[in-house]
Amino acid sequence: MSTRVKWLIPAIIQADVQYNKIRLFRANTEQSAQEAGGYELKKTVDIQTGGVYNTYVDDDTTDNGKNKYYYIRFFKSVQVVESDIYLTFFEITPRELRIINQAYTFMPTKLQGILVQEDYRAGIKLAIDAFNVVPPITQFDINGYPYYGYEIFLALGTCVFTVLYKYMYIAFKDFQFTDSGLSFNVARGEKINTVVDKLMGIYNPLLKAAKLDLMSEIQMGSGLGTFQLPISMGGRISAGLLNVLDVFTHFSQ
Repeated sequence: MSTRVKWLIPAIIQADVQYNKIRLFRANTEQSAQEAGGYELKKTVDIQTGGVYNTYVDDDTTDNGKNKYYYIRFFKSVQVVESDIYLTFFEITPRELRIINQAYTFMPTKLQGILVQEDYRAGIKLAIDAFNVVPPITQFDINGYPYYGYEIFLALGTCVFTVLYKYMYIAFKDFQFTDSGLSFNVARGEKINTVVDKLMGIYNPLLKAAKLDLMSEIQMGSGLGTFQLPISMGGRISAGLLNVLDVFTHFSQ
């Protein structure tokens, strides 16, 4: 078994033709001290093959896997000089690709040709986090995220958050044009805010309803037992039902 590790070639590296090697390092924990007892050199490859930059390598060394942490350093073998560290990423998974394809169909035509897979992958992560923080709190990742009936919220959320994180900078770029003393302000930030408010106004209520439905399906909190109540109130009430009431109270505020 091997693990494919991918990276991008920064412009500053492309501009320096003396970099001719790429070194791949691996550790068991992200915060390991770098080469000192933490990240170990696992592979060295040429920076180019046939004039084309190499952007991935298959780690087939012992104990490789996607649960490990990788980075690369670019290397000048003549001067024996290494670059700073650069982060890597793993090959996209079939499920991620399927969610991306669904989100792609939701996108306006003008954006379909601009956004790339890594943009959508970041949107997926943000969408899962948004799903997790809605009560009842969950800790799903892409592997544990529920399938049937809930993936539509992940695809829709991916679409929303990909656009938000990718184009939020537009809100800070309102320009002024002056012609014969007449100023005109392109208030794109205001328009972006209006669009965001409308999107989230549709998305958030759907998300809350989905989490409430999910909670009832997996009966979160039922393992907590029951609470003793006065006889006049019926004696006992399920802790799971109390959780449901808490969620309804939260949604009504």
